[in-house]
Amino acid sequence: EKKTFNKPAKNSQDLEAGLNALRNDYKREQMTFRKKGDEDYENDPIEEDEIKSTASTKTLQDERDDEGFLTKSQRLFVLEFFTISALRSMRNWKGRVPSGSNKRELLMTAVPLTKTKVQLMDFILSACPDEI
Repeated sequence: EKKTFNKPAKNSQDLEAGLNALRNDYKREQMTFRKKGDEDYENDPIEEDEIKSTASTKTLQDERDDEGFLTKSQRLFVLEFFTISALRSMRNWKGRVPSGSNKRELLMTAVPLTKTKVQLMDFILSACPDEI
């Protein structure tokens, strides 16, 4: 028998059973979400001065003068909320991707790849599938 959302539950026990199933699914999803390498990062977060640029990711004066320029800490603040798989899927306008085996390493290489708000948004949106 197919249930629809607009019909009331047969009784309060059915409703309670449904809510418990949703709670259990949510708890299980949260546990799997956090097991993907994030706990290492949460125990040892990155400090801004740890993020080093290479010759190819050095911030130019033109980029600093741009009104949309973001500091390393601002870029880190935005990027640290993404999962490892999302970070691995991102690429900057030059086609460069973050590298690393855990979230900490990925963030250390991702932050220097963007400098401005526009670059950061493009970087994040590059992880989206072409067709939804």
